[in-house]
Amino acid sequence: MPGDQSEVGSADTWTVLGLPPVPAAIDAAEALGLDIKNNISTLVNKENLVKYDLVLVMEAGHQEAIVNEFPRLSDRVFLLSKVATGTPYDIPDPMKSGEDNIDEIAVELSDLIQNGFQKICQLVEHIEASG
Repeated sequence: MPGDQSEVGSADTWTVLGLPPVPAAIDAAEALGLDIKNNISTLVNKENLVKYDLVLVMEAGHQEAIVNEFPRLSDRVFLLSKVATGTPYDIPDPMKSGEDNIDEIAVELSDLIQNGFQKICQLVEHIEASG
């Protein structure tokens, strides 16, 4: 497993800066044992991307946008679904598709990360060894 500790961050490809999570997202996270009340929206930028060995995205459009804007980072940007399951598919952004499905998306993200954790760690190790 990569390192003794890992840092996890979150950023949006398209957002308004400084927004708090919507109440439905806070509730969905709390149901999974997570506290996101103090999170605020931030944009993907070079400064916050270069500090991470691995960047996992929810949609192929996110991956394409990041790779197009930051081509030198293309070897560390991956679709979460593909890493976790081997099958690429988009996980809809509930802020675009409607807040009604936030609970379902939160559970799907949690399941993908938990079930794909070993694959995610192996990918980080591979990236670290290559870089």
